[in-house]
Amino acid sequence: MSDLPPALPDAPAPGVGKIIGGVAFAIMWAAAHVVLFYLFAGGGIVLDILLGIAKTVMVPGREGANHIDFDQWALPLRTGLFIAGAAGIPAGIAIIWRHKRKAMMRLFWLALVVGVGFELFALGNFVVASLSL
Repeated sequence: MSDLPPALPDAPAPGVGKIIGGVAFAIMWAAAHVVLFYLFAGGGIVLDILLGIAKTVMVPGREGANHIDFDQWALPLRTGLFIAGAAGIPAGIAIIWRHKRKAMMRLFWLALVVGVGFELFALGNFVVASLSL
């Protein structure tokens, strides 16, 4: 006779509340990161304009050096917030499927750390570009 391992019990089906909660969490997490992008980008643009005015007044002979290259910091910021916003998907799945919670939470934290890393890189680019002539 064959010695087969015992069958694993089926995971219980998630309730309607957990499904709604998981999807709502993922949507709200992504929406919060979209709002954060517009707030950060708007603040960066205003600061870019103010620094451009200050550089023009303080160093009048430098043409073309009075603004920060938007793509230098906006692209990493956009990428970081996109990755961090997408981290809400595995977190929402972790709410829905308890049997996959550990793997989904690891994926959530990994995506969040990578996204924050991109955001810090964007902040560093912005600071370096704003302090240079």
